[in-house]
Amino acid sequence: MRILLYGECKKKGSGAWCYVDALRTAGHEVVEVDPTEKLAGWTQHPFWRLWRRVSSEMPPSMRRRHGEWFRAQVTASAPELVIVLKGLWLARDDIDTAKQTEARVVLVNHDDFFSSNRYNWSTVQHEALSSYDCVYVTRRVNVDELVARGIEARFFPFSYHPAIHRPVPSAAGETHPDVVFVGSYERNRAEALEHLLSRTSRRVSIYGEQWDKLRGRSPLRPAVQSRFIAGDELCRVIGGAGCALGFLRKENRDEYTQRSVEIPACGGVLLAERTAEHRRMFKEGRDAEFFDVSDADELLAKVEKICGDSKHAATLRANGAAVVRTMGFTYMDRVQQLLSDTIGERN
Repeated sequence: MRILLYGECKKKGSGAWCYVDALRTAGHEVVEVDPTEKLAGWTQHPFWRLWRRVSSEMPPSMRRRHGEWFRAQVTASAPELVIVLKGLWLARDDIDTAKQTEARVVLVNHDDFFSSNRYNWSTVQHEALSSYDCVYVTRRVNVDELVARGIEARFFPFSYHPAIHRPVPSAAGETHPDVVFVGSYERNRAEALEHLLSRTSRRVSIYGEQWDKLRGRSPLRPAVQSRFIAGDELCRVIGGAGCALGFLRKENRDEYTQRSVEIPACGGVLLAERTAEHRRMFKEGRDAEFFDVSDADELLAKVEKICGDSKHAATLRANGAAVVRTMGFTYMDRVQQLLSDTIGERN
C-alpha cells in the first residue's frame, strides 16, 4: 500500500519516525511529508515566538500557505492512505482536498484535544476533525468527547518501538540511581520529589527540560542532570535504575503516557501514578507499582519497597516487560490497527 505520513518523520525516535519505520517493515511504501522545515519560521523566528505569547493560533495567510503545500504533496504522491499526526495547522479544506484523491485520510493525535494547555490544539484542527475518515486518540476520554460530536473516533494506545526502546547494557563503569525520573518540570512533580528526597537516602536522578524553574534552595538541584536524553542512553538510564517514576500531566488529563510503556520495554521498573488506565494495563504489585501523587508517604513506601527488595524488583521488571511485549503495545500493533481499518473500509 502507498501511504503518505505527515509528521516529524526525520526526527529519529519521534512518533512519526516510529510509524514510518513500522510501516516500511510491514512492506508498505511510505511518502514522508515532514512539516518541520516548512514551519521553521513559525516555531523558531523571534517575532513569531512573541506572537505565540499572545495567541496560540497561526496567522491565516501562513496557515493557508502551509495547507497548499500539504495538498500539493498529497496530489503528487497519490496515496491510498494519508496519516496525519496531530494536524494542528491543516484545515478542513486541506483534508477534504486530500480525500478527493480517493485516499482514506485519518488523524492520529497523541495529545489531548481539549487540554487546558492551549498549545496542544488549535481552532483549525478542531474545525477539521469531522472531515477525517477516522480520528485515532490515545485518551479514552477523547473518544467519548469526539463521538458525542458525531466524529468517528477510536482508542489508539501509546506504544513503544522495539528497535529503540529495549534493554541496553550499562557502559563500563556506569553507575545508576535508585530512582530516576525522565520528563519536564512541573511544580507538583518537583514537590513530590522534594518530599521524597528529604525522607530517603536513596539516590535520585532527574533528566529533562525546564528544571531551572526549581526554587533556589530546592534540595532537588543536585539531582537534576540538566539535559535531554534519548536513544540508548535513555534505555540505559531507565533500565539501570532501581525504579523509574511515571508522573502524569493533569492539564492533559493523562491517565498514562508514552513512558508508561517505554519504561517496562527498556527493562525498567515502573512506579507510576495510580489511575484507571494504569491499573487496566498492569496488575499492581505484580507488573508495576503505583502511588497517589498527593500521598508523600505512599511514594516513599513504594520506593523503599522496590529498592529494598531485589526479588520483588526483579519480578516487576520481568512481568512489566512481558505485558508490553505481549499485550499489543508496539508501533507495529498500531500500524496493523490502521491498516486493518483501511482494508475494512475498502471492502
